[in-house]
Amino acid sequence: MRLLGSAVSLPTANLRHWWDVSNASSFTFGVGTKVAQWNDLIGGKHFVQATEAAQPARTGTQNGRSTLVFGGDPVHMTAGALADWKFLHNGDEYTIMAAVKFGTVANPEAIYGLMGTTSGNSALVGVEVRYDDRVAAGNNMLLHQVSCGSVGFYAVSYQPANVCTAGAWHVLFVGADPDNATASSRTALRVDGGAALASNAASTAVSTANPAAVLHLGSVAGPSLYMVGEVAELLIYTGILSDAVRDQVEVYLAAKWAITVA
Repeated sequence: MRLLGSAVSLPTANLRHWWDVSNASSFTFGVGTKVAQWNDLIGGKHFVQATEAAQPARTGTQNGRSTLVFGGDPVHMTAGALADWKFLHNGDEYTIMAAVKFGTVANPEAIYGLMGTTSGNSALVGVEVRYDDRVAAGNNMLLHQVSCGSVGFYAVSYQPANVCTAGAWHVLFVGADPDNATASSRTALRVDGGAALASNAASTAVSTANPAAVLHLGSVAGPSLYMVGEVAELLIYTGILSDAVRDQVEVYLAAKWAITVA
């Protein structure tokens, strides 16, 4: 296991969007520590929330750095225009990496949306990444799902169980190729530098239409499935990162946020 004590450089080649809570200058505050805007340091797609009651707060800490706290309904943020997020479902390859904590207690028996441009409705078009701790569904699951506007069918729908622990910090990796001819190669999930989880069986063709909604953070679209937990850093790369670059990003996030990775 790796728990790294010194900072390392973030690989920035093909980095498309980057939100970093530790960068104090990237925030516009509402009242007190409530966040009205969180700036994208690379792509200019800033997360915003005008309603004070729905604003997250920059009040958490991890490894001496600030984190963004999401306290459930109605807290969430949104970014960009519909067309800005088409690449997340239309067949383009991309990588999402994040330092995140789902929930504040063990076994919350809840679903928490990290991000999404749809709500899981197969009749709509978009993407979602969420955590599901319901016993009936399988416990401690991480979902990556791409809906394509076809009722009952998905381009990607993969949700391995027992991969995340509620109330603990994790480094997440989603490597997406939603129109790969081989269904199991359409998504690969990794948690804390572990082995790739790649058993997606969904194989419906992707949609090239705009998503149902702009990108939501702290919920999926709707908004719904509001997150309880904290976000420290979120990155989206163009293309699927090579193993070597993925390892560098994992080391960067692990060192910066004091997260143990394999």
